Amino acid sequence: MALPWPVIVVTLAVTLAAAVVAVHEQAAAWEQRRRFAARSALDEAERRANSLTARLDARLRRTDLGRAIGRRIAAAGLRVRVSTFLLLMLLSGSAAVFLIGRYLAPVFGVAAAVGIGYVSVRTRSSGACRTTSTSWRSPWPPGSASGPH
Repeated sequence: MALPWPVIVVTLAVTLAAAVVAVHEQAAAWEQRRRFAARSALDEAERRANSLTARLDARLRRTDLGRAIGRRIAAAGLRVRVSTFLLLMLLSGSAAVFLIGRYLAPVFGVAAAVGIGYVSVRTRSSGACRTTSTSWRSPWPPGSASGPH
């Protein structure tokens, strides 16, 4: 059963028009909800208090380390949460480790190779690698090739 092209095109146009109207209505509902929420200061305070950084900050301030960092931040005159400060320090430290590993590893690799070569040549020329005996003796008595069983 094949449908004629005009029926398919009309059905597609009606479906797309219904989808556009639905998206428009949803956007209008979101905007209305946002306007209602903006009127309430309590909702804004609750939203801030229930954020991830606020909860993390509350937990950190209960610890000795968190209180000490909070005092230092306050003494410096900064208006930064302890959780924000610690997260920024964690991210910047991770970025530093990544960048140093990414861009300085070839330099350190060459420096390590040169150092190993220098130590190797220095050790060989001083004779520290040589052994006093050239023959190797087994700790097992003669005749027992594989040792104790």
